[in-house]
Amino acid sequence: MYNFFQNHSGDFDLFIRLDADMVFRDKFALEKIVKLFQQYPAMDHAELAVRDCFSNTLIMGLHVYTSQCRWNLDNDKLFVDIEPSYQREKNIFWKSPAPLVDHAPDPSEFQAFCFGVHRCLKAFQFDRWIIDYPRAILQWNILKNTWKNFEYKKDRRLGWAILGAEEVIKNRMKPLEKYLHSPDLDNAFRKLHPLTSEQIYTQLKNNWSGKIFPYWRHKKSIFYKFPFFLTNKVYQKFRHGCQKTKTTRK
Repeated sequence: MYNFFQNHSGDFDLFIRLDADMVFRDKFALEKIVKLFQQYPAMDHAELAVRDCFSNTLIMGLHVYTSQCRWNLDNDKLFVDIEPSYQREKNIFWKSPAPLVDHAPDPSEFQAFCFGVHRCLKAFQFDRWIIDYPRAILQWNILKNTWKNFEYKKDRRLGWAILGAEEVIKNRMKPLEKYLHSPDLDNAFRKLHPLTSEQIYTQLKNNWSGKIFPYWRHKKSIFYKFPFFLTNKVYQKFRHGCQKTKTTRK
């Protein structure tokens, strides 16, 4: 995708990275994006909060780039939001005009299950020693808010998201592509599919209800990797110098 952006940079002014499970909230969304870039002429990258229907919170995000952006691509299959290697200015918008997009407003049960798997893989990062610690905390918070939303709404699809997360924790899943693109995940889903919303809640509540145990459950699994994260951050600072891109929050 990023190669396409770069190879066709002369054909477009703006590139919008809209995921398949994202839906614009109104018909003027594209117009609002264009006006946003007109308002900030030096901005090459806008990141806008979206309304996540699993956690019922605002999360990042909708990414919009100008044709000036360039990327150094890597092979990370887990975190695919690659920060441009060149951009003049980046702005992060939590408020108006955000949110312009709803994330997963009407998911299938299997889609919800895969959402939980994917978020939990990002939260625990079993496949690496040098973890992205801030992202791990962020993804776990999304899952905790999804659980709270399930407790409130009792929508079975929200329960399926947490069941997907449990599948990751139980099996310590590592290779992302092995589970998201193989029969293993489908088989795990089918084994659990007869569960009702009440049965899902009963099965999960001991691990997800309350404040202390869910918090500790995650922390104990990633805390021992924190020194590797910190060492890598210092090394990257030393190697590349301070990032020159100006980033502001709106």
